[in-house]
Parts: sequence; C-alpha cells; structure tokens
Amino acid sequence: MAFPDFPFEEHLPSFLPHGEVLAYLERYAARSGVLQHIRFQQLVEDVSPAEGPGGGWSVTSRELGAGGRRRTEHFDAVMVCTGHYATPMVPHIPGLDTFAGQVLHSREYRRPEPFAGRAVVLLGAGPSGVDLALELAPVARSVTLSRRRRSTPVPGLPAAVAQAPEARAVRPGSVLFADGTAAAAETLLLCTGYRYSFPFLRRGAVGLRAAEGLVAPLYRHMLPPRHPTLAFVGLCSHVCPFPFFHCQVLFFLAALAGACVLPPAGRMLREAAEELRRHRAGAGRRRRFHRLGPAQWGYCGALARLGGFAPLPPVLRGIYEEARRSRERDAAAYRRRRYRVLDAERWEVLSDGDGDGDGDGDRDGDGGRDGDKDGDRNGDGDRDGDGNGDRDGNGDRDGDGDKDGDGDGDGDKDGDRDRDGNGDGDEDKDRDGDGDRDGDGDKDKDGDGDGDRDRDAATAAAATAAE
Repeated sequence: MAFPDFPFEEHLPSFLPHGEVLAYLERYAARSGVLQHIRFQQLVEDVSPAEGPGGGWSVTSRELGAGGRRRTEHFDAVMVCTGHYATPMVPHIPGLDTFAGQVLHSREYRRPEPFAGRAVVLLGAGPSGVDLALELAPVARSVTLSRRRRSTPVPGLPAAVAQAPEARAVRPGSVLFADGTAAAAETLLLCTGYRYSFPFLRRGAVGLRAAEGLVAPLYRHMLPPRHPTLAFVGLCSHVCPFPFFHCQVLFFLAALAGACVLPPAGRMLREAAEELRRHRAGAGRRRRFHRLGPAQWGYCGALARLGGFAPLPPVLRGIYEEARRSRERDAAAYRRRRYRVLDAERWEVLSDGDGDGDGDGDRDGDGGRDGDKDGDRNGDGDRDGDGNGDRDGNGDRDGDGDKDGDGDGDGDKDGDRDRDGNGDGDEDKDRDGDGDRDGDGDKDKDGDGDGDRDRDAATAAAATAAE
C-alpha cells in the first residue's frame, strides 16, 4: 500500500497496524517537505467557484478554537482529499432506537478492553467487522457477527465468534436475525460503512449530486466536467489505496500543467453519463458505482498513459489479488502471511500462515499461490503480468479505453454488477456483504492491510487486498 516513491521500512510486517501507517505518513510528509505547507487545526467551511473572468476557487476556512480567525482565499485548483471514512452509515433496523445498551459505530472503536465481559453483536461481516470480532473474542463474554446478505459463514473465525445472518430487528436487550434466532446483546457495534459527505462544497454550484454512495457526474471518477480544476482524490473504494491515490494525483497534475489535454466539458459529461448508464444497465447498484475492484488496474494504467507517468508495476496486482484470496480462505490467518517482491513482475511468500508449512500459501500443491493449477502467481492463467490471460503481454484487454470489457474504469462490463471476482453470494457480489468501509476493513486502520519487507514498496501496496 506504500506510495511508489517511498517504500515501507524493511523490518515491518506485510499487514500494518494503524499506528505504523500513521508513522509512515508522518515520515513521508517530513521527507517531501509538505509539512511546511499544511495548516493544522483548520476547518474548511466553503469551497466554491470564484467569481470573475479569472476563474479558480474561493476557499473559506476557520481556525479551530475560541475566537478562531476566518479567512477566504483564492486558489487556481483544489483537490478534495477527505476520503470517505468520516460520516458513518447507520442502517435502518426496526427497534434500533429502543436498544437499552451501548450502540457504537466501528469508527469509534479503539481497543478491546472496554468490552471485557460484555455481550457484543457486530452488525456487518466485512473486513472491519471480522477484524473487530477477532479482537473482541478473547475478552468479551460473547461475540456474534451478523452477516448482511452473505449466505456462507466467514471462514477461519474461532469458535468463540458466533455467526448469524442479517439482523431483522433489535429489542432492548437482544438482536433478532433473519433465520429466527436471537442473540443477547449489551453492545451493538455497527460495522456498516460510511457515506460520502462534503459539507464544505456547494455541489449545485459545481454541477454535482451526491446520494446513495454516488457522486456524479465525474470524469474518470475524479473531475466535475464543467469544473475540471477541482479533483476528488480517493473517492473510489475497493482499491489499493496509496498507489491508487498516487496515480490520481499525477494525472490531475498533468492535466493542470497541460501535459494531459482533457476533452471538452460536453464530451466529459457524456462519457461520465455513459459509464454510469452501462453500470446501471448491468444491474449495478448506484452505491457500488465507485467500487472498482479489479477494474482499478486498467483505470490506473489509463491514467498513467494519459498523464505520461510510469504505470504501477504488475507485481502489485499479483500480490493484491493473492492476499484477497488468502483472506477468503482464512480470515484469521491471512495477516500472518509475509510477502517479498523479487522484481517488477515476481514475488514470493516468506511465511504463509496457512498451516501446511510449505511456505507457498496455496493448498493445492501447484506452487501457483492462486489455486488455479497453472503455476502462475496472479491467477489470470498467463505469466506476462498484464492480468489479461493472453500470455503475450500485448495489452489487448489492458484498460486502453476501447470498451472491450477490460476493466479500465470506463464503465464497461467488468466494472458493473460489481464483478470484482469475490463471489460472496449477496446480491451485489461484493465480498464484504455489508458495505462497510468499502473494503479497507480496519476499524479506523486507514485501509492498512499492507506493509512489506521488500525494498520497493510494491509488496506493501499489494497486501492491502485483504482489507
């Protein structure tokens, strides 16, 4: 998950705790010299197009604290990098307001000790729900993990974690599930994800709407067509975070510098609308539109070609997808795996955590680590590292914008129906089944399922898949 130009330290594990991610970001900021340009303890209150022929943006901010000074400044461009893990999504469950115990969102969770001896029900079996259940099991009196729409149990959880289907109702001291069973509860922990929120942005003024997990229209999930000097960085989910942000920022900078000439506003509007139309025509749900999954690789590749910067190395995809498969096999053991990058296309498992002692992380003996018996390491059936199964590396399905179903982020059939290869059995076919945290899965761990002992940051970047 590391930025391509700043690898994680070699002694770190492949799946980092949130404290290590914070320390990494602080080191990155210090090395790049960006700290001197950051105003801390500032609340941005308004971002709107500037009046007058010069264009640009008026940004109003206020210092936090008593008597905080307010200022309005003009900028040529704005990047919105607020993420989407700030405003909790609270589900509508009959009786939730009658619950007599403690109700928390996973965003508020910090450590397991306050839950010692309590009966805890977690609503949502995505990565954050699973991670929290594993942390709570040793200390809580009971732990029940409710799976929203997921038809099969999460593999690898200890016996101390009971699993139940979707919650249908809440009573003062219990939760009723879809199969008619119930569980006593003193604490409800909502692992139900987040919603997009931009309280500082006059969306009408920039021609945007935000509802049901969708921000539109956006060209390439980033730019309002009529105001392309405003960019949303990190809006998409189910991606390898820091490398993905890296590509989006470089693309936007190339556009601002004129190295990448953007299409006219009308064309960007049509392309954004057509991408959403294809997504919806394929039964894709509106709130899953920004979930890229495997489409992220073609998307990032297209940004690199248009922006004229180096693409992400193929090894990143290989480790990302292998880590996802590892989590699907055993949600409790996958974090024990350690990866090392050998070169731009190859990687190896140093320790696999699957209990068979062979160090390869697979359970079928083919050494391929992906379970498909072909011996390759990325699960696409070829060995050229482009992820398209063609063995010749000619890029004929590599996200070049030709609408051939290649996962290029342009709204083709690989991006709709949420066909991200995760087969969890719910109606939108995402692995997490609960919409929580959009797949970063870390109870305020910032999507940090990564890290490495390699020397080039690709290992750390790819390990994010488990999140």
